[in-house]
Amino acid sequence: MRLFHYHFWTDKAEAMERFYRSRKFRTALRIGRENGEMRTFNPPLDWEDFRHRGIRFRIIEMIRGHVNVTFGYGTRDRLDHLGMLVDEEEHDAVASRARQSGMQVEESDARTFVRTPWGFRLELQRRRDVVDKEPKAVIAGMKMKIPFSPDPPHVGRMAEG
Repeated sequence: MRLFHYHFWTDKAEAMERFYRSRKFRTALRIGRENGEMRTFNPPLDWEDFRHRGIRFRIIEMIRGHVNVTFGYGTRDRLDHLGMLVDEEEHDAVASRARQSGMQVEESDARTFVRTPWGFRLELQRRRDVVDKEPKAVIAGMKMKIPFSPDPPHVGRMAEG
């Protein structure tokens, strides 16, 4: 199991893509809403090809080695979730422990999300194609500064019963 991913919301999607490209990340995917429809604007398209069209990006995916960063349009900068690359055994163990602890577990074929009592989500990803085969980059550590309360406001908590 290893940390490989984070998803961010920002009102500065173009600047964020430029930042990661300057650090040798490649743009793997761009999905945005144009005229009420979701469409792809993947490379080789560049921002000059669509900037004037007022597209609101839902997701831009950047990859470098074993690091996958996604971000989309939001009204403010906000971390959405962290992702762990897991094998089947790790996935099943984490999902089981989360359920036993009363956390909400949302499973799909693509990925699984565990929602903590504080409303934060953790992604469990089993697909290896979300990262490059060669580990040119890895997330070796991460520092976060967020307010913490030992008594969560019960955001997103499942009803007991």
